[in-house]
Amino acid sequence: MKKFLRIFQILVVLAIALLNIIKSNYVYAIDEIASGSCGDNITWSLNSNGMLTITGSGAMVGTTCAWTDYKEQVKEVKFNGNITSISDCAFEYNTNIETITLPDSVVTIGRRAFAECTKLKTVIFPENLRTIGTSAFYQCSSLEAIDLSEEIMYINSYAFAECTSLKSATIRAIYTSIGDSELTISDTAQLYGYKYSNIFYYARFYGRTFTDLNTNQTSTATVTNQSYLDVLPTLNLEALGPTSHGSRSFSSNNVLVGYNTSFAYESDTTNTDYQNIKAKVEELTAECTTQREKAYAIFSWAYSNIDYVSAYGASADMDRIYSIFNEKKGNCEAYTMITNYMLYLCGIPTATASNVTHEWSVAFVDGAWIYIDSTQGRFGTIPPNKVNQISFAYDGLVYIIDDPLDGGKVTGIAKEDSEISNLTTFIIPTNSYMKSIYSTAFDEDIELKAEIDTVGAKFIENNRQYCTISNNQIIGRNTKYVRGDVNQDGTVTIADVNLGLRKISKRLITDEEHKNFDVTGDGKFTIADINKILRYLSKKITEL
Repeated sequence: MKKFLRIFQILVVLAIALLNIIKSNYVYAIDEIASGSCGDNITWSLNSNGMLTITGSGAMVGTTCAWTDYKEQVKEVKFNGNITSISDCAFEYNTNIETITLPDSVVTIGRRAFAECTKLKTVIFPENLRTIGTSAFYQCSSLEAIDLSEEIMYINSYAFAECTSLKSATIRAIYTSIGDSELTISDTAQLYGYKYSNIFYYARFYGRTFTDLNTNQTSTATVTNQSYLDVLPTLNLEALGPTSHGSRSFSSNNVLVGYNTSFAYESDTTNTDYQNIKAKVEELTAECTTQREKAYAIFSWAYSNIDYVSAYGASADMDRIYSIFNEKKGNCEAYTMITNYMLYLCGIPTATASNVTHEWSVAFVDGAWIYIDSTQGRFGTIPPNKVNQISFAYDGLVYIIDDPLDGGKVTGIAKEDSEISNLTTFIIPTNSYMKSIYSTAFDEDIELKAEIDTVGAKFIENNRQYCTISNNQIIGRNTKYVRGDVNQDGTVTIADVNLGLRKISKRLITDEEHKNFDVTGDGKFTIADINKILRYLSKKITEL
């Protein structure tokens, strides 16, 4: 009897469990009101409680809301799997969503992905998010705050426009590209970030309130492209040569600690490349009677003769400038460097302006500083591209201006090779340009030292480009370059091989041999010539 009861109890338990399973499946079946796909490996389902579940891996696809017929019933969103992007218009007009947490796997939010989700109050953004598309959160009128990690790279135009409840926007990245519009981030928001980051410049240009995350200092100021021109020196100017500035160095807590600036000057005026550029400048300006006419002639030549190649950059380096002139190609940096060097050769002082995506020239023409953009064909007008930095050489020094309200900073020395190689100390005089203009300038003479056998002394001895000043010492550049990356663009390409061969051949092949690379003398430049040149150079190097 006991055995029978025990068996009966087990059967009852199994029966209850089975009924629960059946009930669960039955409820699920009648609970789901719609489903579909929104990607090659992604599905969606909506239940009667308003829960939208998106499941799968990879990128969502589509240019409309996949559940558009049910969008008014969506109240909550849940992600399962490894979703990497939110497609264009995925949630637009879903007016009942109040909160959404995006998984860390998401790196891209598409165009108008959440546009006009008027009840969306809170968004938890993923740590790995890189891109927010145009108008992605347009008119999310209940959204109160955004906080984006250091990984964010692109915030496209109108991404958070007309978010009328937005009180704070925190952008933790330094080099984020922010859409070039005052409406990209609703003007109701106080902006948070790090000084000299792109959100800092965005706030400065549009007169928005900005708080530094390091110091908690809050300020409101308006700085325009004209503001930079207004603080450039205008007295005792001399054309010293072009300057350039690469990436800035930030500490682990995003405090600016250093610069990568360069200065170009050719002391060997017998150099064939120098003479060719000089002759071209003289040809272009032969009929010009004013500096403006000369500057325009050079600008026109660069604009018309240089072919734009996006990945072919340049800094203020003589070999690179010669390459631009000879090859006639490069990106905005190349246009700027060749323009500035040619302006220098006809006695016009220059500066280099840039932001995170573009670089262009500044020139002192007929008593006034003007912008010249040889890449985009703009001469003498205030450009639409907003300035973040300007570098220039003045009174033997290289300066950089991050923000006109901060003043300029000495970043290097603009001197001839012979002077730099023999330099042991350098005095920044009290009555320098910086002292007379900025309250942040020096109160007394500062002596900069590069003792014999120090890193600074060796750098000055071996490089003509620039030296960095840190802790009252002249030191070398801190940028690490990839071995073989001759043009220092971050990758090793055929351009590096060509430039490397050119540098070597310049030292080992005679001028007569250099004029004609048809070494075999068959009237053509072929692979046989290249092989012979390489064998010749190899032999020369072995003999050294």
